[in-house]
Amino acid sequence: MLTLAVLGVSSSALWIRWCESGPFAVAFWRLVLATFFVGMACLRTQASRTAVERLLGRPAVALAGLFLAAHFITWIASLDEISVSASCFLLSVQVPFSGLVSWLAFREAPGRRGLFGMALTLVGIGLLAADDGLGLSEGSLLGTMLALSAGILVVLYMAVGRRLRETEDNLPYITAVYAWTTLWLLLAAVLLDEPKLPEIVGKWDVWYLLLLALLPTLLGHGLFNYALSRVGVHVVSLCVMAEPVAASLLAWAFLSEQPAQVLWFAGPLILVGALLATVERRD
Repeated sequence: MLTLAVLGVSSSALWIRWCESGPFAVAFWRLVLATFFVGMACLRTQASRTAVERLLGRPAVALAGLFLAAHFITWIASLDEISVSASCFLLSVQVPFSGLVSWLAFREAPGRRGLFGMALTLVGIGLLAADDGLGLSEGSLLGTMLALSAGILVVLYMAVGRRLRETEDNLPYITAVYAWTTLWLLLAAVLLDEPKLPEIVGKWDVWYLLLLALLPTLLGHGLFNYALSRVGVHVVSLCVMAEPVAASLLAWAFLSEQPAQVLWFAGPLILVGALLATVERRD
């Protein structure tokens, strides 16, 4: 299950790259389809429908959806500017940032091992940022900033949802958050003079968007959530850390994107740093 989950979430960059539609269209229709499928599974009982209606009215759920919408837009847009491997590894900024948020918001101060792991991750990210974002083209700098922003935004999304997930079932919560995310994406498209319904351009884009909703969004994240009831959190966390590696290999195989030389130095630093921080949280 975890192998399928890693492959599922790691494939998202492929479907996005093959889509001819813009970032707003990809993010919006991905969420529309994901919300539809999750809603079909969730709303079969009166209890689930009541839970979703209650969650839709909670400001915290709307805020989580806002952060998730911004995460999708920034990360998808980064793939137009920098390589898949650089974008996915730069998302690892969530490791030190999540430690900072846990410290400030939840009074969970990291220990020495966690701080050392965060420092290693930041060094690796700095190497990637310097190679892909500084001193090169304006597009590389933009892509680097977008990917880093996407990593920070996903931490804010998880931080807002943490308290809610302590008392709410997973499926109604995801359904409500995805619904709010879809609404925020639609509102952003209107405010930024995008078409009222973001346009699907390529003739194959519908199929790519369907695969994007099914494989990374539902299968990948769904299997990760299911695995949490069977194995330890640290095991799932380690598998999540395999995503940038798997995404880089898939991009190499299917997009002919050979990883930059700096990745062979920065990647292990990021992964080891994330491992140290994750193992400390398990302990």
